[in-house]
Amino acid sequence: MAIWQSVLAVSLLMPFLTGWTSLPVSAPALPIPEALPAGMVAFFAAPALPVVPTAAAAAPIAPIDWRGAATWIYVCGAAFLALRLLVGAALTWRLWRSATPICEDWTAGCDVRVSARVDVPVTFGSTIVLPQSYVMWDATQRRAVMAHEMCHIGGRDFYVLLLAAINRAAFWFNPLAWWLNGRIADLAEARSDAAAIADIEDRVRYAEILLGFGSTMSRAMTALAMARKATVGRRVERILAETMLPEKMSWKAWSLVVACILPLAAIAVGAVAQTPNEPQSPTARTPAPARSAST
Repeated sequence: MAIWQSVLAVSLLMPFLTGWTSLPVSAPALPIPEALPAGMVAFFAAPALPVVPTAAAAAPIAPIDWRGAATWIYVCGAAFLALRLLVGAALTWRLWRSATPICEDWTAGCDVRVSARVDVPVTFGSTIVLPQSYVMWDATQRRAVMAHEMCHIGGRDFYVLLLAAINRAAFWFNPLAWWLNGRIADLAEARSDAAAIADIEDRVRYAEILLGFGSTMSRAMTALAMARKATVGRRVERILAETMLPEKMSWKAWSLVVACILPLAAIAVGAVAQTPNEPQSPTARTPAPARSAST
């Protein structure tokens, strides 16, 4: 999780870093003639053959602006994903405002609300939204749900996944951006599952709770749901197969991760920034019209 969060941060900062470290180098400034033999320089500098005008010149064909077409395709894709993200955030914000706050002993002073518009526990920012069926939960299920959602809040998973969604919208043409978003989401769920198991100390019971939530589907688009149909089966298999819980990252481990990622990021930024600019001639030369001999 620490590694992929660092990769996400570098990916989001890459456009700004490449613009900040850009060092344009014009092609005429490069000492190419001095490095070539004299004969080769004379060959490249030879005048072009004269163009003989034909009687019936063909109509010029306008070239296809591939760069403009690619730019429009990119803008449309990024705008669609950004609009989808904004709509989901707006719908979830309305759900959060309409939810009813609850204050009980097991909430431990957290911002916990209940809504009829969700079927599974979800996290929106630092708020936990529960379904109305929470009144039928036993103490073990409430502890597991609260431990799971509190781990999401403590790890700022909602905001990290929001940044991952922004990164996916900006770099939607890159399959790695989509993979990174899913990978961070899976790791966030795995970390929260481990926190819930450590709290109730019963893997089988927690797997049963997940399976119960996996049979329903939350309508909150941007909120972080506790169980999704697409991933609940894989999560239950991992929970039942593992025997150890993950440990928290120490500052030494974080330093090692940063020390490994920063050189790679610097190399990537330098490779993108050091692109030579095309030479621009001050005036365009047009061939002189051919003169016909007078008789």
